[in-house]
Amino acid sequence: MERWIIETRSPSLQYSTTPYRKKNAYWRQTTMETSKLFLGIDIGSVTISYVLMDDNKRVVDSNYIIHQGNITNILEQELKKIDLGQVCQIAYNHKSVDFFNQGIHVNEQVAIIEGVRSQMEDVGSVFTIGGETFGLILFDENGRY
Repeated sequence: MERWIIETRSPSLQYSTTPYRKKNAYWRQTTMETSKLFLGIDIGSVTISYVLMDDNKRVVDSNYIIHQGNITNILEQELKKIDLGQVCQIAYNHKSVDFFNQGIHVNEQVAIIEGVRSQMEDVGSVFTIGGETFGLILFDENGRY
């Protein structure tokens, strides 16, 4: 399953029509060499997803994997692709608590809201769909939800 994401190479956000991982490989490599990185991990009932951001709030890498119940092996496989020595903080959702002994436990709804607000100035709403849940988050003209 391929995931389309927002490209953040420049100060103005643009929607990308190609997967970030392939299109921006050179940019990702040079950013990772010079920045502190932050890793967010979401383990759900069906998928594991993560986002790796630099200290300028730019998305450096991300992935979305269907784990088919093989959470431990898929998580280990994905974490091996990341230079964890450059990661200064890890945040994870409530379903990830059994897999990490360090990092910050984050409420999923708060993570969605703050993530969207940090990447987009004038967001009006966010529709989320998960393996077991879905939701609509509305923002007013002042960015409050």
